[in-house]
Amino acid sequence: MTPSAAPDISVTNLTYTFPTTPPTPSLTNITFHLPPSSRTLLIGANGAGKTTLLRLLSGKKLCPSGTILVGGVDPFATGLEGVTYLGLEWVLNPIVRHDIGVAELLDSIGGLVWRARREELVRILDVDEAWRMNCVSDGERRRVQLCMGLVRPWKVLLLDEVCFFIIFIIFYPLLSLGICNRGRGEGGGWGLILCGGIAGGGDIGHGRFRCFSKI
Repeated sequence: MTPSAAPDISVTNLTYTFPTTPPTPSLTNITFHLPPSSRTLLIGANGAGKTTLLRLLSGKKLCPSGTILVGGVDPFATGLEGVTYLGLEWVLNPIVRHDIGVAELLDSIGGLVWRARREELVRILDVDEAWRMNCVSDGERRRVQLCMGLVRPWKVLLLDEVCFFIIFIIFYPLLSLGICNRGRGEGGGWGLILCGGIAGGGDIGHGRFRCFSKI
C-alpha cells in the first residue's frame, strides 16, 4: 500500500478456525469489499468473531493466503503503513498501570514528530499530559490509548469496542485527523471500521457476515 493510495479492504471466502484441540471455528466463508474512504460499523453478539476479524484485517493474526487484501496487499505478509488497530489488549496490559507519565508515553510513539496532531488530540480527548498512568481511571486510560494510537497518521483505522463509546462523542473532530498531516499536501482516502457488541445476536449468526446499508 503506497503512501498516496486510498486503501480499500477486500475479504474473499475467509474462514478462520482457532488452532485449539478440538479446533474452534470463529469465522465461516466471509466475503465483502469496503471501498476507499468508507465508514463501517461492525456489530454482533459476544463471541461472534468481531475482534478476530479486526485482528486479521490489521495483520495481527495470520489469515489464509489470498483471503484478505488491504490496499492490495496481504496485511500479515506485508508490513502495513497507515493501518491502526486499537483493541482491548492495550488497556488490559499491566504496563500501562505503572507509574509512567502520559507525556513520556506520547513522546515514545511519535508525539515529538507529529506535535500538532498530538496537541489537537490532547485537546479533543481532554487528556492531561501530567497524568500518571497508575493514578488515572479506566475511562481516562482509554482516552490516553486513543491519543497514543492516533498520533501517527493513519489511512485505515480499526477501533474495537474498548473505545466505542468515546468515538461517538468526539467522532468528527477525530476523523479530521485521519487524512495525514495538515498543510503538507498528504491527502488521500482513509477508512474506518467501528466494532461494537450487542446483547442479543438476533439474526446475526456467529462467524457470519451480513451487509446492511451505508452509514
